Amino acid sequence: SEKNSGWCRRSQVKMAAELGCGRSSVQRAVDNLVTAGYLMKRPPPWGVPLYPDEIEAVVGWVQLALQGKEMSLEHCLRYYGPESRGCDRLKK
Repeated sequence: SEKNSGWCRRSQVKMAAELGCGRSSVQRAVDNLVTAGYLMKRPPPWGVPLYPDEIEAVVGWVQLALQGKEMSLEHCLRYYGPESRGCDRLKK
């Protein structure tokens, strides 16, 4: 389930309100944690165009999580998400 998949879907607006700061501060903190290698951002859903910084995030994720490994259904679902059809070929 998504709840136990290791991905956070918490709203940055809600986190900012709980922390008493602005959403941009939360975004900066998340970006810093991604840069430091403590967090990974999930790419947008299948078929959504990517901006250059999102492409870099995807490449970084692939290098960190998948480089040199055979693609498994588990890795595919973590990358694309359970709602995507991107992993259908591995479900056979």
